[in-house]
Amino acid sequence: MLCLQSTMWCATNRLLRVLMIFASLISILEATTLRLSEHTNDESSHWSYDGENGPENWPGLCTHGSAQSPININIANVVAQKFDELIFQNYDKTDLVTIVNNGHTEALQGFLTWSNVPTLSGGGLGARYKLREIHFHWAASDDSGSEHTLDRLHYPLEAHLVHIREDLSVSEASVVEGGSAVLAVFFAISDVGAPLQPYEAAFNTTVIAGTNKTVNCQPSELLPTNRGSWFRYNGSFTTPTCDEVVTWTVLMEPLEITEQQLNELEQQLNELRHHLSYEGTELTHNLRGVQELNNRKVYMRSSNLFAGDFAMRPSTNLFVLFILIIFMLISL
Repeated sequence: MLCLQSTMWCATNRLLRVLMIFASLISILEATTLRLSEHTNDESSHWSYDGENGPENWPGLCTHGSAQSPININIANVVAQKFDELIFQNYDKTDLVTIVNNGHTEALQGFLTWSNVPTLSGGGLGARYKLREIHFHWAASDDSGSEHTLDRLHYPLEAHLVHIREDLSVSEASVVEGGSAVLAVFFAISDVGAPLQPYEAAFNTTVIAGTNKTVNCQPSELLPTNRGSWFRYNGSFTTPTCDEVVTWTVLMEPLEITEQQLNELEQQLNELRHHLSYEGTELTHNLRGVQELNNRKVYMRSSNLFAGDFAMRPSTNLFVLFILIIFMLISL
C-alpha cells in the first residue's frame, strides 16, 4: 500500500500501529495469565475437606455435575455383565516411586517414568491405560474412610490407582471423556496382612505438605488376590475440578490389613497438613461424600462369587451377600 503523506508521517503511523498491536497482545497475555492463575488456584490450592473451602464450594463440575464420584453401590440394583478379565501388565515389576504429601493425601508417583510402565487393559475398558499414581483416602474412625460405599457401608481405607489412556498426556487425560481409568481397592481389617508396611516409614517422614520420599514399589502388592470380581461405572475424579472423564473399576475383594497397622497408619496420615497455606491444620479425613447416581448404571463382573469374593467384608455385609445371591438366582 502506497503512503501518500510524507516519509516521516508514514513511518510514525506505522510505528503507532505496531505499538497498538503490541499493547493489545500484552493485554491478552495478561488476561490469559490471570485466568490460568485463577484456574490453577481453584483446582490445586483453594480447596479442602472442611470449612469454607470444603466440598460444598469446590470448583468445576463438583457442585453441578451429573456423573460425579464416589457413589454408593446398591448391590440389589447392579447389572450383571460378562466383561473380559482385566489385564495387568508390569504390575509385578519393582522400581522407584516418590511418595508425595501433596497436602490432600499421600500419593505414590513416578510410574510413568519406569522403563516398564504398569498398564491396565481388558475388562471392557476399550484401551490400554498407564498407571500414573496411587493415593489413599481414609478417616479417623474405622467405620468410615473409604469414598465408595457398598449398601451405605464404608471400609476403613480405600486406595485409588489412577491410570491415563496410553495415547494421551496427563493433562489431556484429565479432560477427555474416557481419558482416565481408576481402580479402587478397599482395605478391610483382618488378623493378618500388612500391604502398606513398606511405605510406613516414608509416610512418617512426609507428614508435612510438600515433602516427599523415594521408595521401591511393586504395584501388585497393593492389589487383592481376586481381581476378577468388580463393579464398573462411569464417573468423575473425586477431587476438584471433578471432571467426568473417569471409568471406575471398584474391586470386590479388599486387601487385608491388621487393626494395629491401620491404627498406626491412620495416626501417621492424620498428621498431614491439607495444604501448604494451611500450616498447622491436621487432615483427619480426606474422603468426599457419595454422589447421586442420576440414572447411571453400575455393572458387576463376578469371577467366582461363592469362593470368597466378599471375604473380609464388614460383618453387616452378610446381608449384602444374601442380596447378591438372590440377585444372581433371579438373573439366571
